[in-house]
Amino acid sequence: MAAPVAVAMHRFILMGEITSGFLSFGPRHTKLFFLWAAVIRVIEVLLNDSSSLLIKEHPLIGGLIDFGFGILGLIALVHLAMIFPAVATEVPSETWQARLGNSWKQMKGHSWLLVRAGIVAFLPWVLLYVVFWILFGGLHASEHQGDLQHSWRLGLAMLVGGAQIFFVVLGAALASWLYAWVRQQPGPSLASAVEVTTLS
Repeated sequence: MAAPVAVAMHRFILMGEITSGFLSFGPRHTKLFFLWAAVIRVIEVLLNDSSSLLIKEHPLIGGLIDFGFGILGLIALVHLAMIFPAVATEVPSETWQARLGNSWKQMKGHSWLLVRAGIVAFLPWVLLYVVFWILFGGLHASEHQGDLQHSWRLGLAMLVGGAQIFFVVLGAALASWLYAWVRQQPGPSLASAVEVTTLS
């Protein structure tokens, strides 16, 4: 359900389109959006599994490699963020390689802007979750408070599950905002053309 929700948010911000009716995977751009997200997620899981196996055999080396994978993965995810607004709004691309390249170029010089915006947007909710977990979920239940503690944990789990849709909407809104902002900036090719024209 996350893909249709994200696509609807992208199209609302970038195209002013209000999605009516039930959100579904029916539209072609929604299916393509889901495919991109699924492929990136599978690659992420495979890298995590590989580093986990290495950590079990060689904790120190595996830990360093896992840390390196984490940094490289974060850099890659940030630089590929512009794929999703483009796919959701059906911006044409000749090949999937061109789609990757366009996102990487668009994020050049703007990656920290997305990271800072993400920290500002998500950090308060993460801190709120941590506080609730410490207060109601992370404490060891006593013999007389077991049922109450179990209820709190169940309620916290349901709250987190419902909040995931909100996080999808928030993430899509951030990516759309940056996508719209980047498109208004002069690209490297345009700057080069102006420079060549001036020199000639």
